[in-house]
Amino acid sequence: MSGIAPLIINRTLSLPEAHVITSSFHILREPNLRDVLLRIMELFKVKEDEISRICELIIERAVRRILIVKPEDIVEAFNEGYPTFVLYITSLLSSFTIPKLYALHLEKTFKLLDEIVELEKKFYELYLKFLKEKCARISIPIEDVEYAIAQLFDYDLWLTEKVKEHGIERFPIILMERAHEEASSMYNFLLALLYVVTAINVALFEIAPYNKENLGILVDWAKHYASELDAYIDTVNLLVTDEYYEVIEEYLKEKRECKSAKS
Repeated sequence: MSGIAPLIINRTLSLPEAHVITSSFHILREPNLRDVLLRIMELFKVKEDEISRICELIIERAVRRILIVKPEDIVEAFNEGYPTFVLYITSLLSSFTIPKLYALHLEKTFKLLDEIVELEKKFYELYLKFLKEKCARISIPIEDVEYAIAQLFDYDLWLTEKVKEHGIERFPIILMERAHEEASSMYNFLLALLYVVTAINVALFEIAPYNKENLGILVDWAKHYASELDAYIDTVNLLVTDEYYEVIEEYLKEKRECKSAKS
């Protein structure tokens, strides 16, 4: 039972906010990673101590238990911890929204988004180096962890690209009109993946004690949630990209007309 990733129920926000850096793991304390995060905090005018306090709450209230319970109890621990994690992680992510960046920097926003993308790429390269070392040390399959992490970065890059394509104010409207249900599911899998990856990071970077069997289970879950997120990003991308959406609309129109003609 513990090997099956818990079903994610839609108990979160109905649509994703236009935020960035879901993948920039503020819990990590490696100096090189911290330097990148400090620049991002500077751009969003966020105080480090505020983020640190939220991260401490996430670890203590939502993550620590899932790492140390008996493996047969990990699903229950996940289901109990997930709503608390969502409460605090959405609070953290709200400090890094694209509308906030626009309010702070106005016409400089899209140029700064380009800088943030480059910062994320730099962070990913540095983080992956640390990750490979940590996984090798305790014989955790790096391929599965790397795949899960990559989906978080891909989400960030995709979201930034779509906001630049449609505009800060138009993009949420397009999501609502064309892909409300799909975007909602995408966001729920994003949050589930964030929860599991946060727990994995806390274990690998020795921020809290952990049961190695639990860590293996969490890696399996991360791979599952990453696969679901990947699929939903592809689906939502089709629906919010104008040229693809027009083709889909035309196809559905033809099907409706054909069905009407037969009846």
